[in-house]
Amino acid sequence: MTVAASRPSLRLAAGRMDICRAWLARAMSRARRTRYADFLPEAQTLAEREPAPMARAVIYAVAGAFAALLLWAGLSEVEQVASAPAVVRPAGKVKTVNHPDGGRVARIHVVEGERVAAGDVLFTLDTGAVREEVVKLANEFAALSAEVARLTAEAAEDGGALRFDAALAASRPDLVANERSLFESRRATLASRRAAADQLIEQRSREGAALAARRTQLDSSLVILAEQEAAISQLAGKGYFPKLRHLSVKRQISELEGQIAEAAHSARAAAAALAEARDRRRSVDAEWRSAVLDRLGAARREAAQAKGRLAQEQGRLDGRTVAAPVAGRVQNLAVAAAGQSVSANETLLHLVPDGERLVVEARVANEDIGYIRAGQRATVKVRTFDFIRYGTLDGVVDKVAADAVEDQRSGAMAFPVTIRTERDWLEEGGRRHPIAAGMQVEVDLHIGERSLLSYLTDRMTRTAETAFRER
Repeated sequence: MTVAASRPSLRLAAGRMDICRAWLARAMSRARRTRYADFLPEAQTLAEREPAPMARAVIYAVAGAFAALLLWAGLSEVEQVASAPAVVRPAGKVKTVNHPDGGRVARIHVVEGERVAAGDVLFTLDTGAVREEVVKLANEFAALSAEVARLTAEAAEDGGALRFDAALAASRPDLVANERSLFESRRATLASRRAAADQLIEQRSREGAALAARRTQLDSSLVILAEQEAAISQLAGKGYFPKLRHLSVKRQISELEGQIAEAAHSARAAAAALAEARDRRRSVDAEWRSAVLDRLGAARREAAQAKGRLAQEQGRLDGRTVAAPVAGRVQNLAVAAAGQSVSANETLLHLVPDGERLVVEARVANEDIGYIRAGQRATVKVRTFDFIRYGTLDGVVDKVAADAVEDQRSGAMAFPVTIRTERDWLEEGGRRHPIAAGMQVEVDLHIGERSLLSYLTDRMTRTAETAFRER
């Protein structure tokens, strides 16, 4: 038993001894070669000396690591992102609130960010100046209305009675009294002119009648003298009557004929004067009526204009409040405090309508727009909220503008790109924070992927293509 059991142990020990002898032999051989190589020239020394195992291992390790790094760089891909500033705005149109006339703001009823309902009063403008204009035009219209009533009565051919509107008589009895007094005074003036014209007609008629009577008398006297002259002429021819007396009768006839001719001329002049007086009488009424009608037409036009201006100013007075056209949220409140003056159609605030979906409008630079396509993913970082704490919004490119626009602030050209987000709120600690229109955001547009190795090869390729070139 003992001899059989010891045989394997002896064989194992012998094997170990053989290994040790071989290792010692190699070590001694290496040592002899090293000592031998120490006395050889340097070039032969490098050829005879064996490389150190540690150096060989390091070289293999570095080569393997470099190969693994190249493999990882070739297989690993990173995402390409184009960043652009953006702003949140409604998908629809923002309502611009202004006032057509402007004026001094008496009261501001809203604050920035407040939600309002349609018809809610946003501003109240001062009514002092407009109210003064309304009172002035109301007085002007009332005075013209009273004048029209008076002139209408004056223009009536039958001398109609003076009648005023009941509302005017109740509201402005002073104007009614003045116009009534003026009506009576003007009627008296017209009556006086008519009486003077009638008196002149009567005078001219009496003068004509007197001249006609004198003409009749002269004609009768001429007939008598003519008969006398005929009788005297026969007697004078026979010598029974003095010739001088005959000549005296002829002279009287001649004088009488002259008087008759003068009387006829005076009668014609008197008839013409009578006709002129009658024309003057008719012209009194015609001129009066013409003047009244002319003024009546002008007064009616002025009254209509005053009424129109009064209605316009009354509308301005009633419209001195600015109301919300739709329900929404107040944005960009331009009026700082009550008492501020605003011009006509000046923007007072913007109103973001309720229910409008919010979108993000980015301004992408020219060097990045070529990579942007509709449907690409986008990440939106709201500057108001720290994205590390509140997170970001995921979105999709909805629309890419076909033309660039100029930035009003910087003057640079950029392409508007619309991004549609999945939600309009950020969440932190179980609490939702809504995103409002007008907030400034930063958009990362995911335009593609590429390997890390391509960054190196692209740079080397670009360098090789541009090397040895001169401008």
